[in-house]
Amino acid sequence: MKPIRVLLIDDHEEFLDTASSFLLKNSKGDIEIVGRASTGSEGIKLNDLLMPDVILLDVKLPDMNGLQIAKYLKFNNYPSHIIIITLFDTEEYRSEAAVSGAEGFVCKTNFFRDILPTIHNLYSEDKIYSSP
Repeated sequence: MKPIRVLLIDDHEEFLDTASSFLLKNSKGDIEIVGRASTGSEGIKLNDLLMPDVILLDVKLPDMNGLQIAKYLKFNNYPSHIIIITLFDTEEYRSEAAVSGAEGFVCKTNFFRDILPTIHNLYSEDKIYSSP
């Protein structure tokens, strides 16, 4: 089975390093980090170029809002699954994430516990729906 291709978009280099390292060490080889971006515009460009299976997308970015990026990608029918990642686990953000088309929401304080199950659940559902 080919690995799940992941694009990380977050403006904190330390978080990008930590998240990348965690995913690679704990995924048993079924996740590949295909790109990292620290701005929304860079993330959109990388998405266009790399066409990842999953995008881990921070809400607060220096040039645009991650929820707006999610909405843009979903409105333009990009096939990537989007998981919103944020420090701010509020009902408002969860609701806005769902409206934006994001399929997942993970609070950064629970990242190490929740991210792999969230990615695998999305990928499993994708395989079920796309099977002949």
